[in-house]
Amino acid sequence: YGLRKLMATNLLKRLESSVEAFRLTLTRVCQAMGNCVAKVDDYEKKHLAAADTFEFGQAVNDFDLDDEETLFTVGKVKPVRIGDMDYLTWRDYIKADIAVINELLVGINKVTVAHDAKLNELKEVIRKKISKPINTNNKKILLFTAFSDTAKYIYDNLRGDFNNDLALNIALITGDDDPKCTD
Repeated sequence: YGLRKLMATNLLKRLESSVEAFRLTLTRVCQAMGNCVAKVDDYEKKHLAAADTFEFGQAVNDFDLDDEETLFTVGKVKPVRIGDMDYLTWRDYIKADIAVINELLVGINKVTVAHDAKLNELKEVIRKKISKPINTNNKKILLFTAFSDTAKYIYDNLRGDFNNDLALNIALITGDDDPKCTD
């Protein structure tokens, strides 16, 4: 229950940051969940095949029990063997979550850059700042965000309009990518 609340809070923070950050997070989570389902499916196929080929206590296929330790585990920090859990129920829960995430993605994908009210409001604030600066000729604006996805989204969607129309240089600095600048 606590983990669900934590995940929901994180997703809401991503949505609050930007539509794009939310979209990217949902896509990544869905891909990771799909990978888990595929891993469970592979485990199930391999074990059903091994069960079908058992003769006199010996497996006649090339399945090695040592492979199970590396191929059929989930989790990075504390790997858990798929065979040690109720993987069928777990897979069903994951599939249900994937269906919910896909519904969210269908809805969020309707929000394009042109319909992103938050981004459009930011553009308007910047235009006002440039047209009526507090200090004469001060065209400096610093934007901070907790999410690099949001920073990249803002940079990508401001650099064309503001670099060309208002002759502004725009830079992007994040902790996970090389700095970029329109200059």
